[in-house]
Amino acid sequence: MSEGILKSRPKTFTSRTTSRTTSGGLYGLPSLESKRSGLLYIPKSYKHTEPASLILMLHGAGCEAKHGIDPLINYADENNFILVAPKSKESTWDCIRHKKYGEDVAYIDKVLSYIFEYFNINSQIAVEGFSDGATYALSLGFANRELFTSIMAFSPGYIFFPSGKSLDTLDKTTTPRIFFSHGSHDQVLSVDYCSRRIAKNLKRCGFDHNYLEFKGGHTITSLCIDEALKYCYQKPQELTKEVIVVEETSEEVEVIEG
Repeated sequence: MSEGILKSRPKTFTSRTTSRTTSGGLYGLPSLESKRSGLLYIPKSYKHTEPASLILMLHGAGCEAKHGIDPLINYADENNFILVAPKSKESTWDCIRHKKYGEDVAYIDKVLSYIFEYFNINSQIAVEGFSDGATYALSLGFANRELFTSIMAFSPGYIFFPSGKSLDTLDKTTTPRIFFSHGSHDQVLSVDYCSRRIAKNLKRCGFDHNYLEFKGGHTITSLCIDEALKYCYQKPQELTKEVIVVEETSEEVEVIEG
């Protein structure tokens, strides 16, 4: 899996797969791999007879699966989102720590295979993350454009590409909806060196996207989440079109579609 390709895909759902719980709530993932953990949230609205949307949620560096799943857990019930948050093997994700894909992407493939086997998933499959998790979400999202329909990245650092690949070399015929946000006062991952560069490169290469820059630090705000869900779940007419002033540079940064 050196290219970061995930092989798991949703299956035609049949009654044979209904042996797992359908009760809404937070669960630990089954032991799919030794010394690995993760969390699964099933919305209260979920029924095996009605397909749900799936969001793969990726935590930041030094964090646990709980930190990964927390941002959207209060949005899952009303939107019928199944949330799954695996834990990285080391303190952060493989391509960030080792500059190549490895055991983390293999584990995520196992997690997705489990979800697709036991839950009725529709065509809306998103990947989301914060900080290093956002970097990984963008990277996996671009590597798996035929699987993910949306990418939500909150305070990302960059997009990782294996050797020989870049935004310039990608086929644009199949591209997820891309939303990312960043605080103008971020002291952990500089907005100048991170999201502003990402936005510039996406625009240069012709990738549609929505970038929200807000007055704040290394965090996820409720506005970020609301705008991400509107954009990624096809409600662009409801997007906020406000101008946010970045005090340090007096630069006006608009909430725009790229």
